[in-house]
Amino acid sequence: MRLITPNRSFSTGILLAFLIPRVPKFQFNQDTPLSAATGDFNHSIPTRFLVAPANFSFPAYAELQVDTGSNFIPLKFTHLNALIFDLQTSVQVGTGDLYGVTVPAKRFTKIQVPMNFSYVADNSSDITCEPFSVAGRFLF
Repeated sequence: MRLITPNRSFSTGILLAFLIPRVPKFQFNQDTPLSAATGDFNHSIPTRFLVAPANFSFPAYAELQVDTGSNFIPLKFTHLNALIFDLQTSVQVGTGDLYGVTVPAKRFTKIQVPMNFSYVADNSSDITCEPFSVAGRFLF
């Protein structure tokens, strides 16, 4: 007695080919990688740019694009965690979390991840704070 016939195993293989989720492609929105925070999220994180000690803190949305072109069923993300690092110093300057997002299959979907950008340095000559200052004076 055979438990699995050739037709059943073939059918199972076809079902698995369609039902197994594929890894989507993520990228930052090239036109606007960050957008201003709005609503309650905008008020939840104080916006600060200080010289002594050199630090900054501000809320923003990271604009991500998700390509699910190879998926046949929608993808549900229970938790997306984002970390932002300074490219020159490799210092973490931002963190964000997004919960319970479903993206449709066969689509190019834009999602916004709420981010908290914050960094504290010992002095204003810190290289991570350099993009925010000119000749030791903060731009804001």
